[in-house]
Amino acid sequence: MKCKNELLHKAIEDSIQKAQVLTTAANVKLGEIQAIDYSWGEIDFVTKPMNEMRLMECTECEMSAPAAYDIDIEADDIDVTDTVTVVWEIF
Repeated sequence: MKCKNELLHKAIEDSIQKAQVLTTAANVKLGEIQAIDYSWGEIDFVTKPMNEMRLMECTECEMSAPAAYDIDIEADDIDVTDTVTVVWEIF
Protein backbone atom coordinates (compact mmCIF):
# COMPACT_ATOMS: atom_id res chain seq x y z
CA MET A 1 0.00 0.00 0.00
CA LYS A 2 2.91 2.34 0.74
CA CYS A 3 4.18 1.98 -2.84
CA LYS A 4 0.75 2.74 -4.30
CA ASN A 5 0.31 5.81 -2.08
CA GLU A 6 3.71 7.12 -3.13
CA LEU A 7 2.81 6.52 -6.78
CA LEU A 8 -0.42 8.51 -6.41
CA HIS A 9 1.39 11.34 -4.61
CA LYS A 10 3.92 11.58 -7.44
CA ALA A 11 1.14 11.46 -10.05
CA ILE A 12 -0.52 14.52 -8.50
CA GLU A 13 2.81 16.36 -8.24
CA ASP A 14 3.45 15.58 -11.90
CA SER A 15 -0.01 16.81 -12.91
CA ILE A 16 0.61 20.12 -11.10
CA GLN A 17 3.91 20.67 -12.94
CA LYS A 18 2.39 19.82 -16.32
CA ALA A 19 -0.70 21.97 -15.71
CA GLN A 20 1.54 24.93 -14.81
CA VAL A 21 3.56 24.51 -18.03
CA LEU A 22 0.39 24.28 -20.12
CA THR A 23 -1.33 27.27 -18.53
CA THR A 24 1.80 29.41 -18.89
CA ALA A 25 2.06 28.46 -22.57
CA ALA A 26 -1.64 29.20 -23.11
CA ASN A 27 -1.39 32.51 -21.21
CA VAL A 28 -4.11 31.54 -18.74
CA LYS A 29 -4.08 31.07 -14.98
CA LEU A 30 -4.36 27.75 -13.17
CA GLY A 31 -7.23 27.54 -10.72
CA GLU A 32 -8.41 24.90 -8.26
CA ILE A 33 -8.73 21.19 -8.97
CA GLN A 34 -12.29 20.51 -10.08
CA ALA A 35 -12.17 16.71 -10.16
CA ILE A 36 -9.83 13.78 -9.68
CA ASP A 37 -10.76 10.55 -11.45
CA TYR A 38 -9.00 7.47 -10.16
CA SER A 39 -9.99 3.83 -10.68
CA TRP A 40 -8.91 2.58 -7.21
CA GLY A 41 -7.80 -0.68 -8.83
CA GLU A 42 -6.17 -3.39 -6.80
CA ILE A 43 -2.80 -5.00 -7.47
CA ASP A 44 -2.75 -8.74 -6.83
CA PHE A 45 0.49 -10.58 -6.29
CA VAL A 46 0.50 -14.36 -6.72
CA THR A 47 3.07 -16.66 -5.18
CA LYS A 48 3.28 -20.44 -5.23
CA PRO A 49 5.10 -22.73 -2.80
CA MET A 50 8.24 -24.34 -4.15
CA ASN A 51 6.70 -27.83 -3.78
CA GLU A 52 4.31 -27.08 -6.65
CA MET A 53 7.28 -26.38 -8.93
CA ARG A 54 8.72 -29.90 -8.84
CA LEU A 55 9.80 -31.36 -12.15
CA MET A 56 8.15 -34.54 -13.33
CA GLU A 57 11.36 -36.58 -13.31
CA CYS A 58 12.26 -35.65 -9.71
CA THR A 59 11.43 -38.11 -6.98
CA GLU A 60 10.28 -37.31 -3.45
CA CYS A 61 13.71 -38.35 -2.21
CA GLU A 62 15.51 -35.90 -4.51
CA MET A 63 13.15 -33.06 -3.61
CA SER A 64 13.65 -33.53 0.11
CA ALA A 65 17.40 -32.91 -0.22
CA PRO A 66 18.48 -29.42 0.93
CA ALA A 67 20.03 -28.65 -2.47
CA ALA A 68 16.65 -29.18 -4.17
CA TYR A 69 15.71 -25.56 -3.42
CA ASP A 70 19.03 -24.08 -4.54
CA ILE A 71 17.69 -22.14 -7.54
CA ASP A 72 19.69 -19.36 -9.17
CA ILE A 73 17.22 -16.46 -9.34
CA GLU A 74 17.97 -12.78 -9.88
CA ALA A 75 15.57 -10.15 -8.63
CA ASP A 76 14.27 -7.74 -11.24
CA ASP A 77 12.91 -4.21 -10.92
CA ILE A 78 9.20 -3.95 -10.27
CA ASP A 79 7.49 -1.37 -12.46
CA VAL A 80 4.35 0.21 -11.07
CA THR A 81 1.97 2.30 -13.15
CA ASP A 82 -1.45 3.79 -12.62
CA THR A 83 -3.65 6.44 -14.21
CA VAL A 84 -5.12 9.50 -12.54
CA THR A 85 -7.06 12.19 -14.39
CA VAL A 86 -7.01 15.65 -12.84
CA VAL A 87 -9.41 18.35 -14.09
CA TRP A 88 -8.28 21.92 -13.34
CA GLU A 89 -10.12 25.22 -13.39
CA ILE A 90 -8.47 27.76 -15.67
CA PHE A 91 -9.23 31.43 -16.07
